[in-house]
Amino acid sequence: MKHRTLEPETIQRWSFRNILVMICASVAFYFVFSSAFSRLVIPDDVPTEIYFYDADANPVPLLDYLGTPFSLHIQPLSHADIERCLKQDHDPTTILVPNNLPELPRIRQQLAEAKESSNYCRVLFATGAMLERYAKMLGVQDFPVRIVVAQDFSVLRVEKP
Repeated sequence: MKHRTLEPETIQRWSFRNILVMICASVAFYFVFSSAFSRLVIPDDVPTEIYFYDADANPVPLLDYLGTPFSLHIQPLSHADIERCLKQDHDPTTILVPNNLPELPRIRQQLAEAKESSNYCRVLFATGAMLERYAKMLGVQDFPVRIVVAQDFSVLRVEKP
């Protein structure tokens, strides 16, 4: 009686060449798809260390916006600007306010008094240095400015008010 092994026939036919082909294919698959998947997660040019702050001084990382197109205003604010932003019902808008503005207490009070808050409007505060770094990242030199940003943080449009 002949003793048979339980191994499939294909394993018995493996050679050095077949193993080498499998290794090359897996390495190629890794390089092609790992770079593609990593680009989907966080773009390389989006700094993870940039934080803005909401009206209650809670940090809001820039990466919170990844995957959402938004319009960004870096400008001095009037009462009408904030009212217009809070009444929006489309296009997400973020207004960045330098936290060294003399009218900052008025802006915070206006936000606190806003009865209806909009899901499309965010007013965030940042240091002048953070705004400068963020603007340099987006390639903006002149202020005030309105920047329309895509889902991957690429700049779609830069508008001067």
